[in-house]
Parts: sequence; structure tokens; C-alpha cells
Amino acid sequence: MASPIHAAVRCALRSARAVAYVDAVYKRGSESCPIQPIKSSVDVELISGDGSVTVAKVILWRVLAEELVIQGQRVEPAEGDRIEEQVGTSKHTYEVQTVGGESCFEPADPAHQGFLIRSRLVQTE
Repeated sequence: MASPIHAAVRCALRSARAVAYVDAVYKRGSESCPIQPIKSSVDVELISGDGSVTVAKVILWRVLAEELVIQGQRVEPAEGDRIEEQVGTSKHTYEVQTVGGESCFEPADPAHQGFLIRSRLVQTE
């Protein structure tokens, strides 16, 4: 049974998702599951070994943990997984990736009811 705090966090995430979500598909190899994440982006400055700075656009996906179910099992995001989003007649494919030495995901909330997944656009069809 979820604690009152966990239930409140889950309710808040669902409320935010109800007005700001996108329909997408989370893929791991040939397996997939539908998700309704909240999508955002952020520009990140990456500093190379020689001191040069590169600005990279990172796409962030806030998804409920209970949505990530592959072959009947809840999973955590993994580097190399893909997220596909249909936008009009185009399909955008994003790859889950680490950014600047950080993990490819982190808990989206203190109660660990969701994930904040980092990715970058790798293909548009």
C-alpha cells in the first residue's frame, strides 16, 4: 500500500501529465510499450578535455515509473533505449543517453514514482 506522500506525488504527476503529455512509444530492442510523458528540452554546455565548449540540446521525458513495462516487467530506463514520438506526419526517434557523465535518468520526484529520462534526437522520418 502506498503511503499518503507517494499517493500525493503520483496524483500530482498524473495531473500535470493530463494537460501537458505527448503520446510516445518506449522501445528496448524489439520490445516496446506506450507511454504518455511530459516532454521538455534544455541546452547543456559540455566541456571537452581541451577546454572547448559544445552546447547540446537534451530532450527530457518525465514518465511515470508504472508505464515502463517491458515483457510484463517494470524496467528502469537504460542507455540505448529509444523513444518514438509521432509529430504530424513525421516520426521523431530519440535515444536515451548519458549527458556529461550523469546517468541517463534520475528519479523525477522524491517518492520515486517517475523518471526523468535524458535523450537526444537521432532520427526523423
